[in-house]
Amino acid sequence: MKKLFLAALAALACMGLYAQSFELSDDGELIVDSDNWSMWSSDSSFGWGYHVMIDGDAEFLDNTTTFGRNREIFFTLIGGEFRPVKFLGLSGCLDLNWDTYRLRKNAYYWEPDGNGAVSVKPLEGSPYLKIRKSVQRSFGFDLPVQLKIHLGNLCIAGGVVGEFNFSGVTLTKALDQNGEKVKFKDKEIQTHPFTYSYRASITYDHLGIYGKYSPCSQFVQGFGPQFSYWTVGLILW
Repeated sequence: MKKLFLAALAALACMGLYAQSFELSDDGELIVDSDNWSMWSSDSSFGWGYHVMIDGDAEFLDNTTTFGRNREIFFTLIGGEFRPVKFLGLSGCLDLNWDTYRLRKNAYYWEPDGNGAVSVKPLEGSPYLKIRKSVQRSFGFDLPVQLKIHLGNLCIAGGVVGEFNFSGVTLTKALDQNGEKVKFKDKEIQTHPFTYSYRASITYDHLGIYGKYSPCSQFVQGFGPQFSYWTVGLILW
């Protein structure tokens, strides 16, 4: 995962340029048209957002942490925008996305069953004295398709996001009743391979805010918590 994270950063560094669209004139000369097509979606390069849970399994919603610790990070790897007129465009891009879900600190923890499922367990009555860390993560690729309105440096965008999800990962670090460190991890939590959401953003000169509504859980019923949520966050470049 660390190598993939570094690769994503490298891709961002290498691709922060505008490619052009090309065509040949009647004389065979190359014509560059930089106004209609750009290979980088300037309002979706890097985002950091926080999830607000609104509906789903009470076992999870009642025991998840306060606002600010369920979050997502996404990087745009490549994107293009077709602008038939100066103020209006249709864009599509490929994002890397990480989601993190946490429970109330030192009160509940994620427990995998070894068969692709994970559940919420209370610390009270468990074999553990203290939960040092417990986190559920998912990783995948997003494909947002958005309509954009350009008003000078201001850009208003909105559209649908197709989400391709890999298996979830859960990690818990604890102390047992003897004070010994315990660690357990499962990388095969079953997720839906395809989900979707809706995203809107407002940016000015590559900086701005975005909101997203995700109506369906990433996890398969019976293998992970079911929930829908809003996400609010910043677009940082």
